[in-house]
Amino acid sequence: MWPAPRWLLPRFVQKARAETLDCPLYDAKGQLVAVTAGTFSLLDSAGEAVVDAAAVIVTSGVATYALGSTFADDHDLPQDPWRERWVLDGKTYEREVHVCRVAPVAHLDTEALFRMHPQWRRQLPASRSSYAEPIEDAWVEMIGRLLGDNLLPQRVLNWWALTVVHKYWAASMICRDFATDNPGDSRWERNAETYWKRSQDELEQRTRIQADANEDGVSDTPGELDAAEPQLFLTNLPSTSWWPGRDW
Repeated sequence: MWPAPRWLLPRFVQKARAETLDCPLYDAKGQLVAVTAGTFSLLDSAGEAVVDAAAVIVTSGVATYALGSTFADDHDLPQDPWRERWVLDGKTYEREVHVCRVAPVAHLDTEALFRMHPQWRRQLPASRSSYAEPIEDAWVEMIGRLLGDNLLPQRVLNWWALTVVHKYWAASMICRDFATDNPGDSRWERNAETYWKRSQDELEQRTRIQADANEDGVSDTPGELDAAEPQLFLTNLPSTSWWPGRDW
């Protein structure tokens, strides 16, 4: 089972942008495991190799590959998921890759959380080695939820609209953490439930997005916004995508 990478989400890579990809490996205790050599491959949605078993560069025990800006020049957007393959010291690791016009990024930082509760400036650094952790963890869960609902984040133009969801999602995690450290203080548990409910209400009832299914940078329905949550079908699930009129 180990060593293994910490891959909680697919990778999002932006067409026409060069970047260095990496694949750190960890043991069961979460300690970095140094690799000595390996190869990297990038396969398109048809399984054809865009990068075919290229040698990786190992820096401080971590395998890296410099992906050039022209890697997707022969492919038009939108693309179905691609796949990356790392073969490191004889063991193979594969990950889903989304090639997109603009890769999604978080629009939330710790200052937004501190503005909710100024005392967290003192409490968060005292309780965590990095107070960016709850933001990162909430981001992973939120993106995973959206992908599970068949809403691809790279096909949303007004990505900022999900920042409120992200903020209260992260705040609920912080309060649950404090509730664990202070089991006799019920306010943390109450706050955790309040913030969790707010994050889900924002996502399911209030958030409206500008869809860009073909990733051309133009809204599919200019001047109109769509709900971020899929429709709830109690029976007879439709065979097409849940997003009416769109193939996400």
